[in-house]
Amino acid sequence: MSNIVTFAPRQTETEGEPPDPHGEGEAVCISCHHEWVAVAPVGTVGLECPQCSSLKGVWKRFFYRGFGDGEFPHWQCRCGCGLFRITPRGVYCPNCGRAHRPFDEPKDRA
Repeated sequence: MSNIVTFAPRQTETEGEPPDPHGEGEAVCISCHHEWVAVAPVGTVGLECPQCSSLKGVWKRFFYRGFGDGEFPHWQCRCGCGLFRITPRGVYCPNCGRAHRPFDEPKDRA
């Protein structure tokens, strides 16, 4: 990668205050099809493409906030799917259809 962008500190950050959480991952521009590794604050929609400068960049993969650092636990269905549908009647896996109660400890866990 030859394009490295340096970010200046935000004006609103103060000493001792934690910065806003950020995510990073592969991105692609839906306008010019350029691909790059993006870093953006959580909740950012429309990444700026470094090639064409449009705000049509999107994450190529699903966004996992705080993955691996203990900030947020991540659940996974027994079928291996990490996505869930949440409805007024409950939570289920869109891959296999199994119903879940995500905050209950799994019975097969010791």
